[in-house]
Amino acid sequence: MPIALFAKTRRLGMVAATSLLLIVVFEGFYTHSYSIPSFDYRWETPLSYLLGPFLGALCMVTVNSVTPDMEQLAVAPIRLWRTAVTVSLCAFQCLAIIGLRPVVNAFILESPITDDSLITLLLSTLTFQALAILSASMWADARAWAFPLLGLVMCVGFGFNSDSTPRPYHVLYTHTPASAIAAAILWLVAITVLASLSPATSGRRR
Repeated sequence: MPIALFAKTRRLGMVAATSLLLIVVFEGFYTHSYSIPSFDYRWETPLSYLLGPFLGALCMVTVNSVTPDMEQLAVAPIRLWRTAVTVSLCAFQCLAIIGLRPVVNAFILESPITDDSLITLLLSTLTFQALAILSASMWADARAWAFPLLGLVMCVGFGFNSDSTPRPYHVLYTHTPASAIAAAILWLVAITVLASLSPATSGRRR
C-alpha cells in the first residue's frame, strides 16, 4: 500500500485542515469563556479548555483506517506507518499552536496569549492527544471516546471545588512541572501502545 494511499485512508488532509481551523478559532477566542453550569456548580470555563479535547479527538480519527480489511491484507509496515502518521499529526498541531500565536496576538486579540498560556495550551493538547490515541489504539468503535470524554467531563465539569480551588486532576489544564510530567508520560504511553497494537487488531474490534 503506497504511503499516499495510506494517509488518505487516515483522512490526514481533512484532519490537518480541521486542526488548523480549530486552532485559529480557539486561539482567536482565547480570552473568552462561557458560563454553562458545571456538574457540581456554576463556573466560568475558558473556551481554550476545549482546544485540547477537540485536537485530541482529531488525532483519534487518524489511528484507525476507513478500510481496515485492506490493511489486514497489506504487506507494507502498516503499524509503523500508522504510528508515524499519528505522531506527525500531533507535531503538526503543536507547531500550529505555536506558529499561529503571533498572528492571533497581532491581528485578533487585545489581550495577547502569554508564554504561560501557550505552555498550558500545549500541555493540555498533548494530554488529550494521548488520551484519544490510547483509546483508539485499544478500541476502533464507539468505546474509543471513553478516555477523552472522561478527561473532558472531569476537568470541565468537575474541575473545581465549591470554594473555587482546583481539584487535583485539574493539573491537566495548568503549566506546572507536574502537568508537564503527566502530559509527557501519558503521551509516551499512548504512542507505545499505538506502536505495539497492529491495525488488524483494531479492525477486529469494530
